[in-house]
Amino acid sequence: EQSFFLLVHISYLQAFADVNKRTARLSANISLIKDNLVPLAFRDVGVQDYMSAIIAIYELQDIRPLIDLYVYSYLRTCAAYDSTIKSLGFDEVRVRFRYKRREIVREIIINGFAGVQLEEYIQSEVIKQNIPKEIKKRFIEDILEDLEQINESRIAGLGISPDQLTKWLKLRSKN
Repeated sequence: EQSFFLLVHISYLQAFADVNKRTARLSANISLIKDNLVPLAFRDVGVQDYMSAIIAIYELQDIRPLIDLYVYSYLRTCAAYDSTIKSLGFDEVRVRFRYKRREIVREIIINGFAGVQLEEYIQSEVIKQNIPKEIKKRFIEDILEDLEQINESRIAGLGISPDQLTKWLKLRSKN
């Protein structure tokens, strides 16, 4: 609903001298991406079909043609996304629990957990975060992999400083 609202209103308001329709199409993806949904791409939609739907809004205040186009396009985009994900080998556990995993990694580095203390902390967090039993092993493997591969280029968004990372890396190498 938010996505469609932005698509319609940014196009209709003509807020910019140019690029209103392009801006609207990009803006329509904000709420989709924020909610971890497939972004909308007007795949296989003719320019004339899109323009006719937009003109129906401008001249007739009728959003139905754009609704039909939006739904058609979104279903096509999802189908294309699904086949792309299958060919890439999508890791659902890694994506689904990304924020929880990053939070655990952050706390490990900030608090300087290593060795047995690190393992105990991960186990307690898995229980506290209610990670399902059937994916618990994979989730822990992902955390350990993240910790093994962490470097200064991967700390963006974790809320840790390069100094904290360096300190933790030295601590880890001792264990």
